Amino acid sequence: MKKYLIITLLALISCSSNEDSHEIKDITIVTGIKLINDFGLEIGRLGNPNGLFYKKEKDQNDPSKYVKNKIVTMYPIPAVNIFKLASQKNILKVWVLKGQSTNVFKNVVFEDYLTNDLYTTNEVINKAIEEIKPTKLTNSLTINASKFENGLYRVFVELEGGEIYWENTYIGDYNNDFESINYWK
Repeated sequence: MKKYLIITLLALISCSSNEDSHEIKDITIVTGIKLINDFGLEIGRLGNPNGLFYKKEKDQNDPSKYVKNKIVTMYPIPAVNIFKLASQKNILKVWVLKGQSTNVFKNVVFEDYLTNDLYTTNEVINKAIEEIKPTKLTNSLTINASKFENGLYRVFVELEGGEIYWENTYIGDYNNDFESINYWK
């Protein structure tokens, strides 16, 4: 009986009801957003964004270093009525997933973990609330964001060649008050 109580007690202690118990590769977590203006320029950040719209490549001048090659641009972030996507390659599909904010990964260097093969197409499709397919081959799209509820989202983009990239955004009216949507204070 004592063994049973000890085992039960240990099991209860080891189980946590912490709602921030996410894994780093959880497809729905949003650890921050980049603030991107209407011209596609980053003007700030809230939290520690876990988006991946770039590819790490070896620096031609110093092979021991890597450089980031931006593959997809999304703007503006946050988005009120629309957001735009632009890429070096044709965009095959776009998926919008509802996001969950978390503060667990404030000090993580996501470049060490994120790769464009982290999520499979099926994983993205299974969590998507919206799928958008361009009607013709294009490397830029304008997405109607007004149909989504106010909140955090992850936007996944599949390019020619099957590569998948993603970015976090807030969609909805925020009256240009970034602190009102800063879930990572």
